[in-house]
Amino acid sequence: MSGLLGSITGTIGRLFGNLLPSWGGPPPVPSELPEPSELPVPEEEPEADSEGDSKDVKFYDGSTHWIGSENDFRDLSRDWFLIKANLKETLQEVHKRYNEEANAIFWKSGGQIDLRATGTYASASLRFFQDVARGPRKAENLTPEEDYWIRSAYMGGLVWAEPYEGIATEMDYNEFYPEILASFSAGWPIGPGEFRTITYISVSPINYNLKYGIYHAFIGGQPADQKYIRAFCYNPTGYYTHYDLKLAIDLGLHIELSSESPNALVFEQNKLMSGRDIFKFFYRNKT
Repeated sequence: MSGLLGSITGTIGRLFGNLLPSWGGPPPVPSELPEPSELPVPEEEPEADSEGDSKDVKFYDGSTHWIGSENDFRDLSRDWFLIKANLKETLQEVHKRYNEEANAIFWKSGGQIDLRATGTYASASLRFFQDVARGPRKAENLTPEEDYWIRSAYMGGLVWAEPYEGIATEMDYNEFYPEILASFSAGWPIGPGEFRTITYISVSPINYNLKYGIYHAFIGGQPADQKYIRAFCYNPTGYYTHYDLKLAIDLGLHIELSSESPNALVFEQNKLMSGRDIFKFFYRNKT
């Protein structure tokens, strides 16, 4: 079977498509791989007129065009992938481009990623991650308290600068984020944490007693009206991860735990998996 591409005009104002190419044999190996591109975002169309043309649906199966109804579109969407197409492309052009990109991705990934089996790039990426990741298939629901602590500990990236005029050099660590995800030393919770009340934190770099988790604490050394110093970001809510507190200790900053109870959300080792166990195969085989 070849593919199905559809277009709803007028009020819906979108081009949709569904591709089911032939599975009779392996896809051709392209001599030059085209650069994969995201499926184009469709443009808005004018308001529908009173004649009801907005209900027309254009279909294309790789060889034949036909026009159906909006109900036909809904019925087909239950069993077929719907691929958005740019209004500046004809259905034939979309059909050709999509199949070429699907073949290139299938070949380059050694058959691990089949865009035609998932429909979209987002679905293909998620399917590939689920196939190779070693983490739990289903996450446990967060309690309202855990959700609040996790959200409160989020601060975004570290941003710091001094006034400067002159020549500057820009540097970037290539693929640093996936490398951190797949690090053996990086732990990721796979189960609920435990709320505790901690009374003491060792500040000796060789004798950390911090467990993986989030802590409610005050950290000294914050300049007036500034959230950042050169190597540390202060959180107005007072919630910090154990990584934040370890960094504060290394920088010699004073740490005072909150007197409220609980003041820590701790994840024991049986509730953690290393980044290597979860993300290694996904990171190694990424395309």
